[in-house]
Amino acid sequence: MTNRSCYGRWMLMGLCLVISGCVQAATAVKMLTPPTVPLASEQADVEAKHFQPHSGKASVYVIREDRFAGQNVLFQVSLDGKDKGKLSRGTYFLFALPPGKHVVDFAQAGGPDPGSGTLTISAVEGEIYYLEIRPRSGLMEPPTNIFNIDIQRGRQLILGGKRAEVRPTE
Repeated sequence: MTNRSCYGRWMLMGLCLVISGCVQAATAVKMLTPPTVPLASEQADVEAKHFQPHSGKASVYVIREDRFAGQNVLFQVSLDGKDKGKLSRGTYFLFALPPGKHVVDFAQAGGPDPGSGTLTISAVEGEIYYLEIRPRSGLMEPPTNIFNIDIQRGRQLILGGKRAEVRPTE
């Protein structure tokens, strides 16, 4: 075998390794890129961040913190038994609700993890409610759930997030 043919084979093997590495890197980047959800208009996002309930209604924010834990998980959110859409990390919904009892449900969208929960609120006209969906981040963490959170944390999460588009009611 000549030096020239050995050199060519080594170059071919090196090129294959480089291409294989690029494919692996692209796959890793895709796995680390969190899924997205449809977002509301920028104007709707800005309006929601004024924290003003509509007349005769209560405002309910359902928030998903922008954190690494559970970043590839989408949560399907329902309000009073009606599907409202999905939340990815760093997004939130705003619902203007009439006074009375309302049930907010969520479930992991398209996954085997039993991450789901329900919270019932008694909405009062003019009040603002902040609900956070927290995904489980490890084996020693409590299961994924939904919580009432205080106004300071709620506003902080909303100001740092983006408003998700609510699925139209049928």
